[in-house]
Amino acid sequence: LAGRQGTAAASATMPGHRPVESSSATTTGLDAKAINSLLTLLGEIRDNSLLTDPQRNERFTRLMVQHRKAQIAKFEALLEQRQFHPADEVLAQLTDRFAADEEFSALADRLEQARRRVQAEELTTAKSRVDEFLKTNAHHRAEQVAAELAQSHPDLKTAQELLQSVRQQKNAFQTQHRAGLLDQIQQDIQRREWAAALQSAKLLIS
Repeated sequence: LAGRQGTAAASATMPGHRPVESSSATTTGLDAKAINSLLTLLGEIRDNSLLTDPQRNERFTRLMVQHRKAQIAKFEALLEQRQFHPADEVLAQLTDRFAADEEFSALADRLEQARRRVQAEELTTAKSRVDEFLKTNAHHRAEQVAAELAQSHPDLKTAQELLQSVRQQKNAFQTQHRAGLLDQIQQDIQRREWAAALQSAKLLIS
């Protein structure tokens, strides 16, 4: 019985082994996925050990080409989804592994162009929304829109300038509004319109 068990264990590490079922994996303390990954790795190590040096070099080159293509495809997908920061990280990893070349330079140019195009679109949209809110003295909502833009594009100077401008207009409006309320309170007191004066005072401190 022990001999048959040893033979079965050894055959499991051979290439072309059948995937381990969950019930079998339970007795080992590992899940089936982990065991199958281990067996696959062992099979690859065994195959690699049987190759000559030229064959190993050829296999390594082929794997690197496949990896490069896969990472470039990942970059393209991220760029399409406008996920510029992750795309930048993928491009940096490619450059570190394969060294910079013309293809990577072209990808970097496309990334920068896409980033600028989206920034311009979002800036135009934000300015339009800010203007609409300011027309109705909705300074708080205008500030929210400008703040979201500035947070999304911290390196975009025009976004920071828009936020600063909105806050200045908001402060100027609040100052003017408070001055008007104070003047109204004084007038109400002079006319002995105490209820009106109280109402203006509540607005002032709200």
